[in-house]
Amino acid sequence: MMGSSRTVSNSNAFLSALFSILYHHMMYLNTKKQITKPLLDETLQKVSVWTSTNNHNVRSFACCCLVLLSPVYDQNNWDLPQFYQVQVDFIRESCDYSKLLSKHIDKNVYFSKFNIITDLCLFNIFYSLPQQFNVLENECVTRREIESFNPRSDYPVFSGHFMELPKPESREQCDFTIRFKDLTEFTSLQKKITPWQIMATHLGIEFDRGSTIKGELVVFASLISKGNNLGGLSRTGEIFGVKTMVVNNLEVLNNKDFKSLSMTSEKWIDFEEVPYDTAPTVEYFKKMKRLGYTIVGVEQASDSVSLDKFQFPRMSVLVLGRERDGIPVELLSHLDVCVEIPQLGLIRSLNVHVSASIMIWEYSKQHLFADKNLKTEGC
Repeated sequence: MMGSSRTVSNSNAFLSALFSILYHHMMYLNTKKQITKPLLDETLQKVSVWTSTNNHNVRSFACCCLVLLSPVYDQNNWDLPQFYQVQVDFIRESCDYSKLLSKHIDKNVYFSKFNIITDLCLFNIFYSLPQQFNVLENECVTRREIESFNPRSDYPVFSGHFMELPKPESREQCDFTIRFKDLTEFTSLQKKITPWQIMATHLGIEFDRGSTIKGELVVFASLISKGNNLGGLSRTGEIFGVKTMVVNNLEVLNNKDFKSLSMTSEKWIDFEEVPYDTAPTVEYFKKMKRLGYTIVGVEQASDSVSLDKFQFPRMSVLVLGRERDGIPVELLSHLDVCVEIPQLGLIRSLNVHVSASIMIWEYSKQHLFADKNLKTEGC
């Protein structure tokens, strides 16, 4: 693909990044004494094709890669092919190209400072580099959090070589980012909560589940049969501190539809199995009442309380009905209270996942956010 001009118009960003990756890969092989001259020759042949392309960024990165890889020949006592020597000399001596090299080599952290061997550690990946490229402070993993990791031995926390990188001072120095403070003068920026815990599971890093804020809300969802509704509930429940979710069968956690919406939230929330049938469900309600829980049904009933006037007991079991029919009549008498969401439109009811999400948020607002004086952040 690197030799095909037909793809460059649609792959400029990809190619620019590829040259940076290629450079570090070759330097890694060189340090490990695993590089060979035929491999280096082939690499330079592929890279040199792009040193004359009409796209500025691709040309810049290709030239940088070619110039930076050329000394590897001397380091291994190999002769640099004459054709590439001419190209390297021209790039270094040309006025335009010398400015280009100054910008992309001297001021680009990936070419000038980052070393794939000494700098590849969790601290630099999750803190130093994001700081360099203006990632918001509250979206970076803190040093204290990094030090609390217990990773596998092949994922070092600190490499022994700390990247004390200066923050970019001008837009010209920010090759891949736009300075946050400049943007905020003109517009509001979207800010996502970075899911570091989910990412860490792929590295075998275990987080302390007890460190997350949870209430005493149990969501009883055994009546719900669709995996996508349960997956969405799991995600909502994890975000807003649900203690436990009760489902008809724990096998649903492996369901494709469930996983498509759960976003691995099932790893961070407790699940319990209560097969739906009237007898075991009623017995479960009785058990929870003995433990001090209030059984709250989400249902439009003759004596239901409007959500805007309802105060959730701290220890609550939120009972959700079937997707189409709601809570069966035979269970209504076993509920302590029914709560319904005020409506303005003509449609009779909300989707069960939407209804549950509104209820869960109201519980969290009344208890968890109020107790901890938490700042609510947009999702």
